[in-house]
Amino acid sequence: MLVRGLALRRIVALELGPDLAPGETYAVCRCGRSSSMPLCEREAPYGCFEEEAPARELEKLPTWDVPDPAIACVALKANGPVRVSGDVKITGADGSSVPAHAGRRSLCRCGASACQPMCDGSHKLAPIEDPPVGP
Repeated sequence: MLVRGLALRRIVALELGPDLAPGETYAVCRCGRSSSMPLCEREAPYGCFEEEAPARELEKLPTWDVPDPAIACVALKANGPVRVSGDVKITGADGSSVPAHAGRRSLCRCGASACQPMCDGSHKLAPIEDPPVGP
C-alpha cells in the first residue's frame, strides 16, 4: 500500500502514537511478512500477494474512534488493519475508489480478507506481528 503525503502513525491504547514514517512517500506492508514491518521491504509496485476481487461485501461498518474522521490520517492498529480517516483518496488494485464509511476505512493488512482491500477481521485468524512499541 503506497502512501503519499501523510505520516504513518500507530494506535496505542486508543490514542494516536508518534509518527512511524514520514509523510512523503512510503509503502505499508499488507501481507504481514516484511522483515521491515510495518513497512514493505519490496520494490514498486510493492505487491506480495495478488489482491483478488471481493468475494463478498463488507458486512460490518467500521465503528472505531481513533483516528478522528475529521483529520486526514493513516494509522496502524497493532497486529491489525490500516486505519485511514478523513478526506484521503484511496484506490484499489483495479483502479476503483475505495468507499469511506463515516469518513473512515479499515484496510486489510494480512492478505486474508474476503472483502479486499477492506478489512473483514480475518487478521484475527491470520495474525500480523508488528514489532513492539518502543518506550
